[in-house]
Amino acid sequence: MDQQVHQLIHSSLVLQMNHKSDNLYLLNFWLKSIKSFIYWVKRIFTPVAILFLSYFAWQSKELLIHIFQNAQTAWLFISAGLYMVLHLISPLFTLSIFKSLSLQLCYRQLLLIHIQRLPARYIPGGIWHTVARAIDYHQQGIFSGHIGTILMLENLIVAAVTFIMGGSIVARLPNHLIWTNLAGFSFVCAMVTVIVMPWVIKKYFLSPQYFSKNHYLLSLFYGFIFWLIAASSFICFLHSFSELTVGVTFIEAAGIYIFSWGIGFITLFAPQGIGVAEYVSSQLLTSNIASSSFIALLASFRVLVFIADITTWLLTKLFYKIILAFN
Repeated sequence: MDQQVHQLIHSSLVLQMNHKSDNLYLLNFWLKSIKSFIYWVKRIFTPVAILFLSYFAWQSKELLIHIFQNAQTAWLFISAGLYMVLHLISPLFTLSIFKSLSLQLCYRQLLLIHIQRLPARYIPGGIWHTVARAIDYHQQGIFSGHIGTILMLENLIVAAVTFIMGGSIVARLPNHLIWTNLAGFSFVCAMVTVIVMPWVIKKYFLSPQYFSKNHYLLSLFYGFIFWLIAASSFICFLHSFSELTVGVTFIEAAGIYIFSWGIGFITLFAPQGIGVAEYVSSQLLTSNIASSSFIALLASFRVLVFIADITTWLLTKLFYKIILAFN
């Protein structure tokens, strides 16, 4: 009798293990399928988005040339200058995340890593600046598990801050019911994320004694400063075009830019939100030019950002060459 009971128990356990194994296999299969799907959608979407933006730009070339010819150059320079300042803020944001996890890298190291890897931002795929920084962190002695936590925190905080700042403004816009509801929902989700994140980190990723709540709050503060400056750069960009009207206040334009960037950021198939951020902005800003022309004009802000990034990178390399020459 006891032997039969043992056999039944053994058979039951074997069946349960096989069932769990089947479930794990199915889960792994679906995760790989989703990953593969996102990979191929991203590969297809990126050239399609660039193709459409190029078509819009070509279709509106005469209008865009006229708008840029009459632009106030000083405001474009201020816009680019503000975006260059962001490269000084980004390492402070990363430094506060490092310190929140009790990891040691100084501001100078993080600044050099961030700026030296800027060209990787423009390699197709949209992830290579992050990948390059992760490799540099590892070479500086940071454990792989900690690097994963750092990158997760960075991305969650960036998304949360954009939806708190942008969502709170867009949610109050009139005549955009779908977008205002989405903004309100994203604002609530972002607030919950910010509140719950320290508990999740301490419970699943790091011992509580190694997590600094003060530095976590500091990272949020730097995130807010970063987006205030980024939004100011965008407003200066729009303000440079005297013939363009957008039908909103400067504060509303800032919120729309931040919110649109956040939507593009969480859109997995759009590297750096290309096409998506411009479309969302064009829906929320009321322009006096055709929609396709306005999207192309908004996309040209990426060109200004590219110029700011490469200029920062070149100036940094020149600065260190001069230092080495004198030493």
